[in-house]
Amino acid sequence: MKKRFSLLIIIVICLFFFTGCKKDKDIDNPNLDEGSVARKAATFYCAPDATSSGAGTESDPTSFFNAVKSAVPGDVFLLKGGSYKAGNRIQLDLNGAAGKYITVKPASDSEDVIFDFSEMAFLGSNRGIQVYGDYWHFYDITVTGAGDNGMYISGNHNLIENCVFYNNRDTGLQIGRGYSEETTIDEWPSYNLIKNCTSFGNFDGETFGENADGFAAKLTVGYGNVFDGCIAYRNSDDGWDLYAKEDSGNIGTVVLYNCVSFENGYLPYKIDRIDKAGNTYQSYDTLNGDGIGFKLGGSTMEGDVIMENCVAFNNKLHGFSDNSNPGVISLKNCTAYNNCIGLNHENGEVDDRGIEGVTNKSNNIDLARTNKSYNNFYGVVSYINNQAAFDGSGDSSYNEDAFRGSVAYSIFNTGYNAKVKTENYVTYTGYTDGSSYHSETVDKSFSGGVEFVGISDESFASLENINAVCDGVANIASLASYHDSLRNSDKSVNLGDLLKIVDENLLTYANNNPIGANLSKSSFDAYTHYANPDFTGLTTENEIAVRSAMSVIEVLVDSNAVYQNFEIPKLVHGCDVVWSSSNASVLKIEKDEKVSVSTTVLGNVTVTTPKTDTSVKLTATVSRGDATEVKEFDLIIKGKEQTLGNVVSTDDDVIRVDIYGQYIVPKIYALDDSSISNAELPADLYDIDYSYRYASSRVSQYYSVDGVYTSVPGVYEVTATATLKSNGSKSVYAYKVYVVDPNCEVDFSSSMINIALTRDGFMISGELSNIDGAVYAVASETPIALTRDELLNHKDVQSVQISTDYIDANFVANNKNIKTDSTTQYYVNYVVANRNKTNTSNEVRSFQVDIFDVTTVDQFYQIATKGSIEGTSGNPTIYSLKNDLDFTDYEWVIKAKADCAAFYGLFNGNNHTIKNLIVEGDAGGSTQTVNLFYKVSGGTVMNLNFDNIKLKSTDLETGAKIIGIVGDLQGGYLHNIKMHNIAAYGREGVGALVGQVTGGYNYITQCSLVNECDEEGNTDYVIAAYNKYAGGIVGNCQKNSDQAVVDLTIQDCYVKATIGNGEDAGGNTGGIIGRAKNDSTACKLTVERCYYEGLIIAKGQYNAGIVGDFDNGVGHVVIKNNYSVATFRYNGELLDPFNIPLSKAEKYAHKNSNPIVGRAVKAEAGIYETKDNFGTWSEYYADHIISQSIVFDLSSTDEETGETKLFNISELFVKNRLKMDLDNVWKFEDGVLTLR
Repeated sequence: MKKRFSLLIIIVICLFFFTGCKKDKDIDNPNLDEGSVARKAATFYCAPDATSSGAGTESDPTSFFNAVKSAVPGDVFLLKGGSYKAGNRIQLDLNGAAGKYITVKPASDSEDVIFDFSEMAFLGSNRGIQVYGDYWHFYDITVTGAGDNGMYISGNHNLIENCVFYNNRDTGLQIGRGYSEETTIDEWPSYNLIKNCTSFGNFDGETFGENADGFAAKLTVGYGNVFDGCIAYRNSDDGWDLYAKEDSGNIGTVVLYNCVSFENGYLPYKIDRIDKAGNTYQSYDTLNGDGIGFKLGGSTMEGDVIMENCVAFNNKLHGFSDNSNPGVISLKNCTAYNNCIGLNHENGEVDDRGIEGVTNKSNNIDLARTNKSYNNFYGVVSYINNQAAFDGSGDSSYNEDAFRGSVAYSIFNTGYNAKVKTENYVTYTGYTDGSSYHSETVDKSFSGGVEFVGISDESFASLENINAVCDGVANIASLASYHDSLRNSDKSVNLGDLLKIVDENLLTYANNNPIGANLSKSSFDAYTHYANPDFTGLTTENEIAVRSAMSVIEVLVDSNAVYQNFEIPKLVHGCDVVWSSSNASVLKIEKDEKVSVSTTVLGNVTVTTPKTDTSVKLTATVSRGDATEVKEFDLIIKGKEQTLGNVVSTDDDVIRVDIYGQYIVPKIYALDDSSISNAELPADLYDIDYSYRYASSRVSQYYSVDGVYTSVPGVYEVTATATLKSNGSKSVYAYKVYVVDPNCEVDFSSSMINIALTRDGFMISGELSNIDGAVYAVASETPIALTRDELLNHKDVQSVQISTDYIDANFVANNKNIKTDSTTQYYVNYVVANRNKTNTSNEVRSFQVDIFDVTTVDQFYQIATKGSIEGTSGNPTIYSLKNDLDFTDYEWVIKAKADCAAFYGLFNGNNHTIKNLIVEGDAGGSTQTVNLFYKVSGGTVMNLNFDNIKLKSTDLETGAKIIGIVGDLQGGYLHNIKMHNIAAYGREGVGALVGQVTGGYNYITQCSLVNECDEEGNTDYVIAAYNKYAGGIVGNCQKNSDQAVVDLTIQDCYVKATIGNGEDAGGNTGGIIGRAKNDSTACKLTVERCYYEGLIIAKGQYNAGIVGDFDNGVGHVVIKNNYSVATFRYNGELLDPFNIPLSKAEKYAHKNSNPIVGRAVKAEAGIYETKDNFGTWSEYYADHIISQSIVFDLSSTDEETGETKLFNISELFVKNRLKMDLDNVWKFEDGVLTLR
């Protein structure tokens, strides 16, 4: 057997090792109970008609079904030929051992052994042979007729060799976990080798062909599962299915070597179908079968794949498809031919596209579902010749291969031109970043390849179709002949001349090496196979664990051509992996980690594109206990001809300079468009020229000038134009410099002036013509007409200073006769004036604030969903709730977004209660949301109680992403809102108070949530997300693209509730906030003096008592004086430091489950201001989140008794450390801290 000397080193977890992970009861016999007497391994003969009374000898065979129940390591079961019929599944729970497989094989090479489960009914649990144990070796057996999978592997280190699976009612052979409670990747089946097996004709008729694949390693598979030399054909769904989904998390890397997939998606025989008119007809096609040759993932969940020397041809849909898998898929020397076939409906044979009834418009290679994909392609060949009959009406792109990533020596199909009946191809010679998305606006830093015409039918020895058909299901066994005819005598694959490349150019295309697959070799040893680890000389468990981890750590990039950022394993089967880079300026190992729902732990390596090719050594140090080993990866980071990208600035796009002051020119620089990481372009590669225009104000006429003159007040528009020296390409950035004079002209620059009501008064917002001066306002209890001078000199005048060319000016309704508790109508006059109040011509504007008394549930419904009461004045309005509102039996209709309107007024609940309301329904995707207030935008809700409110979206797959009492907060005030027994559940962005904050300046103060629950946290009132982003106060904070800023301040809030239900897919669960995206310098989040007490239950990662996740880390974060007594149930495990001795407690709850912040990501531009936070555990992200643990830092252990003296909160601690106002806001009585 050849060892693998790979040109392709792959950066991802490839976890392959062949050692046990279960602790054996007995070294020689792990299947014995304590006290049992071990027997030595033995050989047993079995026969289809034998009984359990047989001696197990060749002359007196025994029953296999009985004998296998007491197997021990090293046992060999020799099966005489015939059909072993079974109506129930064979479940194998016992284990072999390393070097001591339990072997099941025919008694001689001439005997055919068939396990026939045809008596089974169609049922998900009716698998034929279910291998729960470890170290089983099945050789040369056939499995057919099972009510679900033919064989299901959920154990480890099993070898399934030279076996055949057909006519089962789900996948022929599938790898997956054995029990639903096995939720972490270390518990899932690993290190199984499926060698030289064939799977065909599997069909789940009851579900119309949707699930029956040839082979599958999906949903819950661990590390090191390898398919080598396997063939799949005519299965109703796919040849291979490696599907993963969000609720179970990342799966382990799957390896496929020397595998073949053809004619999948069609059956080998006709079945009855019913057309739309109700008529019965016969077809080889199924209703729901996909027909992908190799389906390499799915459901946007990562599962990395390595493929070498594989072929996909004549499949119904794609040959190779990522199926939306965002993981890394690496193809080396693979061939795709004529996938997306037509079929002759009379005889089931492969036909051209374009025949009647065939509308497939698909491609050979579909490995870039989005322009975010990044995979590896080396020596890949995609060829099509079956489209001559297809009428594409001139469309030349419908079958274009989709690819994106590192490409070398590959040929891709780029479409068919039906007008001239020609295929189009591009090629990549040498190494490059390649993308089928390449254009002037998308992936412009990638290569689109070079047009190629050097491939044709003559490039291959044969392109004959196989046509694996039979006359009805009764004759399906005849198709097992391909298991022999497509293989050598040792059962390795040999396709003969089929798809064998004979073109001399292609045989030397990759530096004198061939491209495409070669599956025409004469023996198993002639092929390349994935190498197994060597444990020679190792004596301890730690040594074996470290060597095993070493064998699974690879880097899934092309070692000769690294372009992209990539991931590296940080924890492998209990072994820590520490990485170092020989050149951090080119390859930087980031501190941040990513932990999947399945507990896969990955780190990130950032690539900074160098000018020229640069060699970097990446070193992994793997350790466990006293064992340590080092593995090195020599990588070449490809230099690129750097190209000009966007021009950016270190300053804002509005700069203020006082007249005669100093103008400090900001740093203006260009980004490298050739860099995937958007790095700065070296300054010596381009020039920057500046041009200037001047106007006396923003709305005045502009004139060209030659610079910024701080002696001349006005607005200077500065345009920086960068020009790349190499090719003259240009990029532009513009900003404004205001040279301000206390006597400048300044006013609102348009009639679009927004008025909103706040907790204490009102806010006036709009664009300004200059940036010096102030907005002045006078509030009065009666209408008054004021001149400009009267207003500026009025005894009750207030002002807000102008600092930029847009203002949100907040004013207090401060007239002694105006009561902002909503009992008084009032009037406002306002004007804009410069600093010296010399612009005398400015208009005095005015508005009145109306009062509306709310007394009915219908009135509240209108206000919450439509923003106002129909038929009222349209003036800014204070809505005053005069009584409690009981919504028992009220039908709250969920409106479409188009029928809703934002609330801009002030709703004062006067401490009344809204209660007993259920809002539940199909949220209808993006058209509807589940909430009370659809949106608060610039408005205020205050002094209001909510009791027994249940909000629920029933459409969890495509439904509402915003669930909360306030759905969308986009600039507004929420103050003194007390919530009791609130339940909220939906897809994403779920908060008791606010579903999502999407922009503007927002303030949430003195709000509380108290949900009743038992001592274990069980309750009918839970705030939870089906996918991710759930919080006690706010579910998600994420700036909409149309918003300039998102600034959220949460102060003095209290939550005592269970957050999450443990059924989420993606975590991001927080006691106060679920997640803050924090992806821009325009993002700011302040959380101060908040207190969380309760249980966080999550399956996904990034969970905390205060903020679940600070994603991206670009914005400004302030976290101060918060207190979190949080416990966690993470992925089913209770994390509670109070119920175990302090000496045995872990310092951290979990890397991404912390009392204050679950994850704190920080980018270069990001700012963290943290101080005086206190929580149950220590914070894992201590570099960014300053906090003390009330258990580990503030508690103590009695030296004599060993008992833990837990920290007790005190009034002094609350005042001095948490800075909480106990006179007006908080109260502390009998050791209990709550809001007043």
